[in-house]
Amino acid sequence: ARVGQLSRAESWLRKMQEVSVQPDVRTFGMLINSCGGLPAGEAGRQGQKWFASIQDSRLAPTVVQYTQLLDVYRKSDPERKDDGESLFREMIELSVQPSHVTMKVLRGLLGRLRARRLCEELEVDELSFSDLSTA
Repeated sequence: ARVGQLSRAESWLRKMQEVSVQPDVRTFGMLINSCGGLPAGEAGRQGQKWFASIQDSRLAPTVVQYTQLLDVYRKSDPERKDDGESLFREMIELSVQPSHVTMKVLRGLLGRLRARRLCEELEVDELSFSDLSTA
């Protein structure tokens, strides 16, 4: 679903569930992405709700879903820097390897210096993500 079309995405989820089709992490990722067009405070709350639904469904979020939620924070709810940092910490603790995109989004949310310090603290080799060190 496109950013900002959350109600439409939720409608498709209900239709899937009505015919006993179980959502997968990509389905929830679509819902997280759709939160990006919501007003600032609502975007982060809804994104977190759908992210939690992944875990509630006994699925494991991938780097894609972590990055999607970080991006919702970055685009729509920049005051959620602490939530973004906590989410990145969780990701690393669960051995989910960040991608170049993850690192770019993290830098956009936290700022270059805070992202670099976080990576150092968590022993994430930020140099392997050239877009973080050269931007």
